[in-house]
Amino acid sequence: GDHVCGVQSMGGTILCWGSNHHGESDPPPAGAAPFVQVSSGQSYSCGLRRDGKVECWGKDHEGQTRPPEGVKFRQISAGLDHHVCGVTADEGSVRCWGRNSRGQAEDRDDGPYLQVSAGRRSACAIREDTLGLECWGGSSPVPEEDRTARRYRQISLGKDHACAVDVDKRLYCWQNGADLGGHIVPVGFQVGGEL
Repeated sequence: GDHVCGVQSMGGTILCWGSNHHGESDPPPAGAAPFVQVSSGQSYSCGLRRDGKVECWGKDHEGQTRPPEGVKFRQISAGLDHHVCGVTADEGSVRCWGRNSRGQAEDRDDGPYLQVSAGRRSACAIREDTLGLECWGGSSPVPEEDRTARRYRQISLGKDHACAVDVDKRLYCWQNGADLGGHIVPVGFQVGGEL
């Protein structure tokens, strides 16, 4: 949406800034810290606590701020279409909640998965066994043939585009609809650091 959140390295508290029409930039519920990850969605935010529990706040018209009870996660992703997906801590399956108008918030029990990213009306996750991509929901920007053509380490979905880094640290991007340049990787771009 129009806000950003980050986890402070000291103490694991979350700070958000930008739009706050629905409380999406407010501090998370009192006593919820320490956090290890935060993800900003469309007018809401979700944080992953150190104990694996998820706390969400902000707009909740589709149930996007109500994670499943009793489930612990190791990674989460808030989407642009009022849905959230996360990789469970125990089995590595994907659990989703919120809007499910195109099947974007359906659970995936055929894992284990390493990482998931929720976009607009779709989601994609990296399989632990093959490092290939599984995508579901409506109009995923990642073409079917590219989902298993490479072994991936990280995936990120946006509004109508997606980018993924493979095991050799090469960046690949795709786009739905009009050519707005979201799929064009700059010449000479290299992925650095640890993934």
